[in-house]
Amino acid sequence: MNQGREPGVVHAVIDTREAMERWNLEEAGLMIDLGPGRLDFWPLHALSFNDEIRFVARAD
Repeated sequence: MNQGREPGVVHAVIDTREAMERWNLEEAGLMIDLGPGRLDFWPLHALSFNDEIRFVARAD
């Protein structure tokens, strides 16, 4: 996040109508966990090829 200055973990991929309803969102995207009590939503339309999302590990 923030041009690589702040690491985050993809908490949820919101890509179905059911997931959007569960998260009370109106569009698809990624829910990013930025640390204790900090979730940030990246809408799909705001993501670009310039945004680096690096796979580090799968959650347990």
